[in-house]
Amino acid sequence: MDERGKAFGCIFCETGHEQELCDLITYKCPDVIVHPAAYVRHRTFMGVHTRETKVFIPGYAFFMCEDDLFIPQEFPRDRIYKILKNEFGDWRLISGDAEFASMLMRYDGTLPFSKAYIEDGWVYPIAGPLKDMEEYVRRIDPRNRSGLIAIRFNGREFRAWLGYDVIDKPPGTISPPHKLRKRDIERMEEEAAEEKLREAEEQGAPEHKTAVESLDAEMVPDGAENTVESPETAQVPEGTDD
Repeated sequence: MDERGKAFGCIFCETGHEQELCDLITYKCPDVIVHPAAYVRHRTFMGVHTRETKVFIPGYAFFMCEDDLFIPQEFPRDRIYKILKNEFGDWRLISGDAEFASMLMRYDGTLPFSKAYIEDGWVYPIAGPLKDMEEYVRRIDPRNRSGLIAIRFNGREFRAWLGYDVIDKPPGTISPPHKLRKRDIERMEEEAAEEKLREAEEQGAPEHKTAVESLDAEMVPDGAENTVESPETAQVPEGTDD
């Protein structure tokens, strides 16, 4: 996809009607590429394993268009609450926000399954969203073959479990060093279990910041198991396969 001369933006819209709005914009503005932020996930129903597509940033749609397009005049107003603006009062996304939107466009709005290989009990994503979004990976679940990403946008945190398919290690691939030892992971698993108990007791929703924050802002893991300490290493010991 040629992104030269292009800019990225985001629309705050009616939740549950993201795709409907995208279809309307595509019809009225064919030069604009617009998608909700969705992903493909595992789904098990009555013992049958399937995959389904789900929006993981509800109420928002990301678009790419010519940099000089005057958005307020070009876009239909149906189901649009507002077009988000950056810190300079402009509709064009900047910094990590634009990088995320660009990556989303490369996948046509839907993050697919990644590719990963396993070596010495460690999971190494080598292609797909889990590789492209290493800085957002919070933990890997080898048993369910998925990785948890956490993205903060517009004062809220959005999480999604992105699946991966296991492949053979490509010839000549050098595995990056990992930094987590088994006892570190065991300790984090214990802390995660304690945190879940506290949350269940409190039964309170977490507070969110109100300011619009960049997607590439530094994320602080919530103490969950298999926390990734470095963007270069999103690996955790492999669990028992289903």
